[in-house]
Amino acid sequence: LDDSAQELDSLAEKARIVRSRAFLDLKKIPNATVDAKKVLAKNSESREAQALLADIRAMDAYNKSVDKRLSKEVCRWVQTATNSTKGTEAMDKTDDSVSEDQSDEAGRNVVEDAEPSHRKLYSWQLARKISMELCAVFAFLIAMWVIYDPPESQKL
Repeated sequence: LDDSAQELDSLAEKARIVRSRAFLDLKKIPNATVDAKKVLAKNSESREAQALLADIRAMDAYNKSVDKRLSKEVCRWVQTATNSTKGTEAMDKTDDSVSEDQSDEAGRNVVEDAEPSHRKLYSWQLARKISMELCAVFAFLIAMWVIYDPPESQKL
């Protein structure tokens, strides 16, 4: 009985680590952190969970640096556009309104307007993203199946 409880705890730990990795792949850092910390709360010696938490922290730091760099680039771009003569004229002419049809059409035409060599790249990236999300969902479902312990009234 004691061995089965240890085995169940070990499976639950592995499932949480798998689910945490899946969350990390989906860039859901808070969810990944919660699962990794739950594993460490039960087993502070878990090297896998410690390494996973280090990966989570590294990804979070990387994402923050990328976001910071992008925001600086956007600020420079906006400043350049508004400081130029044409940019000032364009800003004066705009009324800051874009119809819903215009925004839908712009998003739909991104792939259609791309060069033929880039269309394959866009479709490949989309297929890769969808397959990664499906893998993460399956890993999440398996992890939940392993972790979930139904109440005594629902057990067979």
